[in-house]
Amino acid sequence: MYIFTLRTIALLTVLITMAFSPHTQAAESMSELVNRSGMQRMLSQRIAKAYFYHGNDVSVKETKLQL
Repeated sequence: MYIFTLRTIALLTVLITMAFSPHTQAAESMSELVNRSGMQRMLSQRIAKAYFYHGNDVSVKETKLQL
């Protein structure tokens, strides 16, 4: 279930990027693309961490501190 969720998030990220910015990607500089991919990576890691905490019954207070 965990792997399926991560794959779904990755697929949705790719599809949204393709759907909303086909023309703007050509105009963006390489550094902007790197920054965007870094932010998406950070978000997916935070989501994965939240699922991990939830699955391992980590307290809500500790989870909020981490997120």
